[in-house]
Amino acid sequence: MKPQAYSGRIRATKDEVDTRRKRIFDIVAEQQPMTVRQVFYRAVVMNLVEKSEKGYCKVQDDLTVLRRNGTLPYDWLTDEGRAPRQPYMVEGIVEALNNARRH
Repeated sequence: MKPQAYSGRIRATKDEVDTRRKRIFDIVAEQQPMTVRQVFYRAVVMNLVEKSEKGYCKVQDDLTVLRRNGTLPYDWLTDEGRAPRQPYMVEGIVEALNNARRH
């Protein structure tokens, strides 16, 4: 029977994850509101995560946990990449018909 190959995956301990989340919280608290990408790059500079898709996912997951458990206020993060959704509204049928005719 062949031994299984080492996968190379090293998981962070609970203490390491807690420390990373505390430092990520501190990053956001200092400069809020921030985007996830801004937090990621600050975390990379501070050697909290590697500069990779995997590192970005760690930051994203940590921010989600911190928001959902009430540690990080939702308004401390912003998403500037998306246009806000606004419903199409008119004052009445006449305005709607005029808009339709113009467009």
